Amino acid sequence: MTKWENAVANFLVPLEIQSSDMTVTGRMTRVSVDNVSICHLSASAHFGVRSEELAAGCGSENYKIAIGTKGVVALQQFGRKVVLRPGECAIYDTAEPYSVGSDVPFGVVVALIPKSSLRVRPTEIARVAAQVLSGQDRDGMRRTLLRCVGGGQSSILGEEFFSSVTSLVRETPAFRLGDHVIDADLLRRSREIIEGALQLEGLGPDYVAALLGVSRRYLYNIFTPEYGPIATYIRAKRLERARTFLASAKEKDTPIVEVAFESGFSDPAHFSRLFKGVFGLTPSEFRTLCNPVSQGESARGRVIGDRD
Repeated sequence: MTKWENAVANFLVPLEIQSSDMTVTGRMTRVSVDNVSICHLSASAHFGVRSEELAAGCGSENYKIAIGTKGVVALQQFGRKVVLRPGECAIYDTAEPYSVGSDVPFGVVVALIPKSSLRVRPTEIARVAAQVLSGQDRDGMRRTLLRCVGGGQSSILGEEFFSSVTSLVRETPAFRLGDHVIDADLLRRSREIIEGALQLEGLGPDYVAALLGVSRRYLYNIFTPEYGPIATYIRAKRLERARTFLASAKEKDTPIVEVAFESGFSDPAHFSRLFKGVFGLTPSEFRTLCNPVSQGESARGRVIGDRD
């Protein structure tokens, strides 16, 4: 399947290809219009899996829109699953793990849209990802993409297209869980989401609630009695992550600024103040305490200094 994986990586984004008979036969065509790559894929049964490792790499700066064209196509992301029939469409985030494909031969049109082209926040995508999109702009958006891969569209999509996608995202009802879900499962899942997204600048109560498919108020009501306010919990977890970085001998040469960013703090100065407020030491002081400079290293430093 290396050949098919290579084709998918070249045409769209890197995916792990899974097939019961270890082979995939099919055909892909692609056009590029206004920085949007639009791929028409028709293939035998298989699934493309975007693992956490792949999601953090190449292609993560895009959203994808999938339109079913033949058979059925299953899309899973954020613990949700939607099955697209011909003509139905869904959106998903290439910076988050997902799987897409079918147990039977299928066809799908996939548009790879740069996130910078859409005026939507990650939370807005999270609330509708892996659902059938609905709204008055759906048919027009779908016709535009299908015309592009069919060769009947000009080389310009225009601002109207990107506005229609934005409107479609905002008009689609937010994902909601059924009444049968147990609060304990939601708490477990909310903590998993937080642990896996500490680096994400947009991580907060709205983002977590959107992925869970519950309201912010409901999340607050079940989370706060157990773990305190969710924003406070996120900040504490980020500081714990930073402390682990700083205590690691492997990370002793990583700049403090990078440690802050890796832990989800966009303002290094604010991070340093928070860190000292909680642990009583600045990040630099804490690192020195955990990784004292050996005499040999000090001597080498003095020799270099003398030469300078």
